[in-house]
Amino acid sequence: MLAEKIIFNVLAFSFFIIMFFKMIKKNDANYVMILCLQALGIAINFIEIIFKLQIGMTLRVIMYVITIVLPIIIIYMEHRGLNLSELLYITLAKIALLFNNSKQAKKFLIDLVTKYKDSYLGHKNVSTNL
Repeated sequence: MLAEKIIFNVLAFSFFIIMFFKMIKKNDANYVMILCLQALGIAINFIEIIFKLQIGMTLRVIMYVITIVLPIIIIYMEHRGLNLSELLYITLAKIALLFNNSKQAKKFLIDLVTKYKDSYLGHKNVSTNL
């Protein structure tokens, strides 16, 4: 049990630092939410350790997902050449279109192509969806 906590803390802090430096390097505020989720997971773990609590399995799974699995997925996506911000803006635009809010969808896509001028997906979605 102690080995699990040590390994979790090392991995969680490592991924937190990697995501923090990705945010700084790309100058992209979209990583802030991921960093906040990771910090929440690390805080839950520290509370468990400090107060010698036993958290439930559901909370433990959520903690592992937001602090370890989510950063691994993001790192893998970016390794494959996908941009997290690009996908986030396009997803938000599609959600806005789902709710028949084309003005908001257009705003998301315009923000995307303004921020990333070479965004193929952004320009494609601006021209086809709106």
